[in-house]
Amino acid sequence: MEGQISSEDHFTQFTYTSPPQKIACGINHSICVSNLSTPSSYITDHTAPPVFGWGRNVYNICGFGEQVHQASIPTRIECHDFAKGSGIYEVSCGNNHSLFLRKHRHSPGGDVLGLGLGNRGRQGSPNPNADDDDTPEVEDIWFVESPTKVPITDVPIARVVCGADHSLALDLNGILYAWGMNNDGQCGVGRRSDVLVPERVVLPQQKSGQVLVAHMAGGGRHSMLVTAKDGSMGSTSGGKVYVWGCNSDGRLGLGHDRNELVPVLVESVQNTKMSLVAAGEVHSGAVDVKGSLYMWGLGAYGRLGLGEVMDVPLPRRIQIPDEAPVSQLALGIFHSVALAGNRIQSVYTWGYGEALGNQVGGGISLSPRVVSFGDDTKTQVLQIAAGPYHTLVLMENGELMTFGSGASGRLGTGNSKNHKLPVSLGSHGFATKLKQVSEEGEKVVRMPSGRLVKSIGCGRDHCIAVTYDGNAYAWGKGDKGQLGVGRNEDTATPKAVHIHNVLSCAAGEDHSGAICRGEEDNELWMWGATELGKLGLGEAQLTSADSVPVAIRSLAKSENSYKVPISLSCGQYHTAVICAREKDDESDRVAGRVWTFGAGWFGRLGHNNMENQYEPKMVSSLVTSIQSVHCGAYHTCALSYERGMMNDNGELTGDLWVWGRNRCICEHEHAKVPTKFMQIDGQPKVTCVATSDMTTMLVTAAGLVYAWGGQPPWSDRLGRWEEGVASARDHPESPTAPNLDVGRASAHGGLRQEQGHDGMGQPELWTPRIAGEADGEGDLQTLPGACRMGLH
Repeated sequence: MEGQISSEDHFTQFTYTSPPQKIACGINHSICVSNLSTPSSYITDHTAPPVFGWGRNVYNICGFGEQVHQASIPTRIECHDFAKGSGIYEVSCGNNHSLFLRKHRHSPGGDVLGLGLGNRGRQGSPNPNADDDDTPEVEDIWFVESPTKVPITDVPIARVVCGADHSLALDLNGILYAWGMNNDGQCGVGRRSDVLVPERVVLPQQKSGQVLVAHMAGGGRHSMLVTAKDGSMGSTSGGKVYVWGCNSDGRLGLGHDRNELVPVLVESVQNTKMSLVAAGEVHSGAVDVKGSLYMWGLGAYGRLGLGEVMDVPLPRRIQIPDEAPVSQLALGIFHSVALAGNRIQSVYTWGYGEALGNQVGGGISLSPRVVSFGDDTKTQVLQIAAGPYHTLVLMENGELMTFGSGASGRLGTGNSKNHKLPVSLGSHGFATKLKQVSEEGEKVVRMPSGRLVKSIGCGRDHCIAVTYDGNAYAWGKGDKGQLGVGRNEDTATPKAVHIHNVLSCAAGEDHSGAICRGEEDNELWMWGATELGKLGLGEAQLTSADSVPVAIRSLAKSENSYKVPISLSCGQYHTAVICAREKDDESDRVAGRVWTFGAGWFGRLGHNNMENQYEPKMVSSLVTSIQSVHCGAYHTCALSYERGMMNDNGELTGDLWVWGRNRCICEHEHAKVPTKFMQIDGQPKVTCVATSDMTTMLVTAAGLVYAWGGQPPWSDRLGRWEEGVASARDHPESPTAPNLDVGRASAHGGLRQEQGHDGMGQPELWTPRIAGEADGEGDLQTLPGACRMGLH
């Protein structure tokens, strides 16, 4: 079929930009997917996730059966079909119907089940009991008695979205389907009559075929999508917004009020790369790759957040307090909800009604205001959802918070009382961090039976081990998908990463990477937090977390001969990869050229600028062969390779090259291109290098250990920093240093900044400082000092 691409291509290069919805709100009901057996324990891998619903069960929209009219607290939906495969992956709610995406945990797609009213195509199928002369307009009311499969396509479905009375589904070939009410063209099939069975949305065409979908949304009577980047179209192909359906009150953002029956480009923001969209009843929103928020449509009741009441027919930038970047957006009828922030994210609301969840709840808020979940709450928000009259918030520990109109039991609090401030429903949701920490047990990490560990990588709060049979196992913090096990949750025991034929791995603060043996040659795989481009997936994917590894195909497609990955390092916000030439034999693949991507502040990428790089780019000025690369928080180090150059123990030696923040590399200015490190007397050859946030350590060919930068909090375990000492003990006694890599068995840096200036504490003793270095930012070791190794 012309314009169709393979599912493998679509979901390795153009992965959907937002995590699956585990919570959803309709007009009178709510649904959530959980992964908890108790507040302090996850379900087992062989147990299907429980699904809970609450609110008015009209048309069996919650799946409780005809005899149950309402559930006022979260109640488990008992359904045999929900337990098939790995169970329910994503949920979505309309006004009168609900959708459930069911798939196997290790599969990128699955099938769709529906509940609720079936009239006018809401269930994607005609009434099975209709008379021959019935038409959709006059048929009797009917609904499905239990979750029923929606007959969309033979191709597995990747994501689903409900509008008020229509639905959208994206399959693994990138084809978008729609069904349901279509009075205003909200299904995008080129006509206004209802769509009784799923039909293909008429997607726009480009040179390589149809556009690819990175995100989609369904509103009251309109729909939206954001295009994904197409590798064959260059860096400008993704991030465009298309809209269709009802355009009254300017909700399509086209500058006029004409309805559109097929997707139409929002031209006023076509030069702004968007990452996600949201559709309300009469207003719309979009978030760009930098987290900036744009709103348009009906402005009554302050739902646009402009600071004043006015209709806006074209997208307009909305200010979030402190310019916090937005990562999620949900829209109701009269209110809007956003999740925004950097490390600590907050919920902001604006508009009208109790669903605002703050002091003006029940009134009008013309601008975004933060929602408080209690002074003693330190738990992060994981996901938000907005119904027409209420808001639902999922915390990282699985706790559900709700506020808004309580009629019909939609809040799940046990009654129909309105709540202007957040109320907890308990731990019925999807968790990435358990509410209680398990008791401390044995210190030995138990690997799966028969697995012998070959190498290990340690990040901020997670670890990845590579075994000799080519598998990888991860454990620790997993809220950003950094474990690569298919779930954004913590785990205290090693879980299999979804990759095979693993050669090596690396772990950063909240992202990870691995080099695997592919069908033709080595391949780079990345997963975890996507912010600032540190996964190398492109600008269209900067607001989500990939919980399963994604292959970075741009390296293989490069015309550069150095494109076979052989080593990598993950920092806090950037990644570095060493690539050998295709023609090199395996024995020659001990060194290559460096590629970097991610945050460019302080010049840490080495591209002679401070710009972010969203896909791998070669460090062109570093023409020497590199045997190892190491990412700190703000700097990068690389060890050169010279054939035949070894120390007395037969270990490879080379020169140290550094670039990035000045105080991390002993320079007066930030280095935007690699610079040979010349700060040690005699310029000795180097055997191995280790980096953490702002600290660097190296071992010379003579066996001396030098260190500089911020004082690490674990220095007392390694030895004292001594002023003016030019030698070190030849044979240190097994020092323990978290996040320190020695030689080629690397545990890379990239740690979160802790308390103190620049995240580092005060050192014990100092080597001489660079003249004029003092700048009021706290003391750092700015010249390398030898450290005496041993036990003290």
